[in-house]
Amino acid sequence: MRHKSNIAQGDDPSVSGASCQATVELIGRAVLDRDAALVCAERCADREDAKVAAMSESTGHEHEITVKGGSFALSDLGHLLPGMAEIMPLIGERIWKCYYAGKARNKPLAKFQLSEAVNLMEKGAILRPKYAEDMDIFTSERVSAVRKCIESEDWDGFEPAFSAMIETANGYHEKYDKGFLRWKMPDQPPPELDMTPGG
Repeated sequence: MRHKSNIAQGDDPSVSGASCQATVELIGRAVLDRDAALVCAERCADREDAKVAAMSESTGHEHEITVKGGSFALSDLGHLLPGMAEIMPLIGERIWKCYYAGKARNKPLAKFQLSEAVNLMEKGAILRPKYAEDMDIFTSERVSAVRKCIESEDWDGFEPAFSAMIETANGYHEKYDKGFLRWKMPDQPPPELDMTPGG
């Protein structure tokens, strides 16, 4: 049995994959039909820890997400979500902007860019759970040190804290057999942003 859900054109759904119940609550803007959600909640109440694939087999039903021109099973959604290869370049762009904002002593901009980078890291940890523990350590230690420098406007401490953060990030690449990915700070600030404080 399939439950259908319509996604408005342009929406970008996300899903926890932890269970049918969690999917109904957390799939983002891709909201399942109310009746289908109720049926799903009733059938999966005792399966809080079941994954979508296992749920489909054990309960005999799965959700079908309808998009323009067709549909796909909810269990296939994981393949459509971004992985670290897509998320890390976005993080790199935010870190790049944060660094040069800090060099310009632009506290609001540096703080904003670092916050956006952390948001992306947290998404990466959700989508790729094997990195979650290290990501939590990284954000609570290295990223936190950079954040404190920005908050206190300790621009002398900002540079070494930032260098340590980048070095640690590259160390994680080594840990996960991606040592060939060694990120370095671009020599110039991003041309599309005015780094001047108050600019």
